[in-house]
Amino acid sequence: MIREECAMINEIVKRITDNFHNQKKSYCDMVGLAAEQLRILQATEYIKDTTEVREIVNRRNELMEQIFQMHKENKDLQEEICQELELKQFVLSKIEGKVETELFRELKDLIAELGRILEEINTLDKKNQALMMRSVDFWTEQQGTSTVQAQQAYQKEVSRGKKDKN
Repeated sequence: MIREECAMINEIVKRITDNFHNQKKSYCDMVGLAAEQLRILQATEYIKDTTEVREIVNRRNELMEQIFQMHKENKDLQEEICQELELKQFVLSKIEGKVETELFRELKDLIAELGRILEEINTLDKKNQALMMRSVDFWTEQQGTSTVQAQQAYQKEVSRGKKDKN
């Protein structure tokens, strides 16, 4: 590879790495929010006031929008690398040896670390979902009794109305 091409490839990979560092910060914030959500959900058996949880979910959604934008920018940079190196897709093993060793190692380690963070978010979210479903089931059960009673009362009135017409 020509020296200028190497410098350009290294610069793009550096921008990809910087982007992943920014994503990492956002994902770490997401871990914090997911843990806070779990703490709130675990603090009470059944949630009556969902305001705090909704606020956290809204903040997480805003964070996901930011992460999505960073991800899109990163994909564009990866496409640049693919074009420059004539690759079909961005694969670490395909750029190894074409990028400064230290930069490659940093990128590889960062991607592995992001994987661990995403796994942590996934674990927290599974717990959060289970606790939220428990609350939904509880309130559905509570509402179900009154719904059944309302339906029975309605059916009784409908039946009475039919008898009155006859």
